[in-house]
Amino acid sequence: MATVDSAPSVPTVIVVSAFCVGYLAYLTYRLYSNAIDLYDYVMLSMIALLPGTFVLWPSLSYLIAELLGVTFPFVIMFSALLLVVFVIVHHVLVRLHRFERITRLLVQEIALRSDASREE
Repeated sequence: MATVDSAPSVPTVIVVSAFCVGYLAYLTYRLYSNAIDLYDYVMLSMIALLPGTFVLWPSLSYLIAELLGVTFPFVIMFSALLLVVFVIVHHVLVRLHRFERITRLLVQEIALRSDASREE
């Protein structure tokens, strides 16, 4: 089992840092081009920030694992990432339901206008 003094290897830090910087730059570009809104930006950025936090500050991850009574800190990180993914999926489903409701209302409006134009 790893101790509090153990740190991730240099290649791991480089790869995770490169992923975090690249992914956050991509998300920032998408935010400024209005492809995603601020809520999506915050939720999607958590996918990069959680692993980055656990790799760049391993003492924090061991502290959280110790406070929660978990032996391996990556279990906490994996669980947090699953939580983020479930929140994103829930947000997407809510938006999909809203679009479905709007589409249904628009189809009903078109049908009513079509009936009204036939009666004239």
